[in-house]
Amino acid sequence: MCYWELLWCYALRAEWLSAVKYAEKLACESQWSQATYRYMKAAFLIQYLDDPGTSIPTPSEKDHASDHSYGPFKNRDEILQHVDKLLLEIPNLMHRFAGRSLPLEKVALRKSKRYFAQDKKLTLPALEIIFIWNGFKMIQCQQDSVMSFLMICENKINELLQRKDQYENYYDDYSLALLLKGVCLRCRGQAFQASMCFQEILQLRRKLKMDTYLVPFAEMELCQLSYEEGDMQQTAKHLERALNMKGYSLESRLHFRMHEMEAKLELHKRNQLGAYKLKKSGSENQLPRTPQADSLSGSSVNVIGALSKGEQPIDNSIDVDAPSPLPMFPDFDDGDFEEIDDFSSEGSAEVFP
Repeated sequence: MCYWELLWCYALRAEWLSAVKYAEKLACESQWSQATYRYMKAAFLIQYLDDPGTSIPTPSEKDHASDHSYGPFKNRDEILQHVDKLLLEIPNLMHRFAGRSLPLEKVALRKSKRYFAQDKKLTLPALEIIFIWNGFKMIQCQQDSVMSFLMICENKINELLQRKDQYENYYDDYSLALLLKGVCLRCRGQAFQASMCFQEILQLRRKLKMDTYLVPFAEMELCQLSYEEGDMQQTAKHLERALNMKGYSLESRLHFRMHEMEAKLELHKRNQLGAYKLKKSGSENQLPRTPQADSLSGSSVNVIGALSKGEQPIDNSIDVDAPSPLPMFPDFDDGDFEEIDDFSSEGSAEVFP
């Protein structure tokens, strides 16, 4: 596992020869997939020779070139011979688990055959491996690495345009370079330029002969762009298009990304529904205001404002005819009390002689 992690640490920094070192260790000590390890080693070596940032000496400078320019190899020809040997061994190293081959071994077998069929050329094989293993997601915050990969893609696209007749599968190679360029642009936050790259791949879909997997992967990249921009309708649209495509290479690996995006859309939908219910319940809990309450509150405000200014408050209340309140005790005349006094005096004389 440490060798595997170290391999990716160096590969994501474009240190291809160091990545080759750990790919060799994995090929010698691990029994997981010898075909995958050998193809990764060959891809890193091819990328090392094609990388414009690598100081490869010209034929006139070979006498002055130092041996360590090619790492453990003596010269460029020795590297190419080693690549040929690695790719020739891949068909004999294929394994089947439960009657099925590993998707990455299928890619290695197809690319090895294509290498020899098109005059020993492969387009950006190391960057393609990084993309397949979702490596760009790990370096999205490392803009230096993203920029170096973007420059590699730009140089390769210019080379393809200048030597279009020399590539048997030109549209496949060009679309692959466009896809990798678009991913780099997306990692740099240049959404519009990235979208143009992916849209161009969709326009070239009928001209692709071998790398048909580029079309659904481009759809998923557009889906990711729409999600990052907050356009959920377009996100669902691109996701549905990608789901409807069947029978292409690396389909099972792309399904992981599809399921992840489906989960994100479902979570977003659930959050939107929860917010709507919360807003609706909050509006229902508020008591309705009656016109009478509004008039009373308005009149009280007017009274308070008038008193603060020292003015006479204006009575805006409506006059209502109501009966006058009755007194708590009845009113008595003086004559009533005199009769009571006479009665009490007469009664007392009779009772007490």
